[in-house]
Amino acid sequence: MASVIDFAAKRLEKTGCARKPTPVDLDTIITDSIDYLLGDWEKYARKNRLNEFFSQFFPDHEEKRNTNYLNDLNAISILERKLGLQIIVYSPGTIDPIQVGWVVRFDVYGKQIATPDMSTECHARCFALLLYLKVKANASDLSVT
Repeated sequence: MASVIDFAAKRLEKTGCARKPTPVDLDTIITDSIDYLLGDWEKYARKNRLNEFFSQFFPDHEEKRNTNYLNDLNAISILERKLGLQIIVYSPGTIDPIQVGWVVRFDVYGKQIATPDMSTECHARCFALLLYLKVKANASDLSVT
């Protein structure tokens, strides 16, 4: 049986012009993580299941079953402390006069990340926690720090 040989690829290998994988930087990981989480956030919000979506990112513990993280700032702050996440919370209109929602800013690997405008402080802080976990996981998977 005959095999097909790609001569164009062979020529590129010989000349040293073979395509190398595009390096992924932290900015790309952050942007992709925000887009991914926003898509899922909106999907679960339409079904009124944001708390379920949020809870799936954290290991099981007893108080988790009865906690509505999207309404409980104390529960959110406990998770932030466990993760060592230090945040800055901006109320609407604080960053910019046309800012309409709550924004949370935090650092990951020396990069400042801000959440999109959210309707409540709880939502902004929950989104920040998920974004922090997602960026850390993706950066470690791709060995980007």
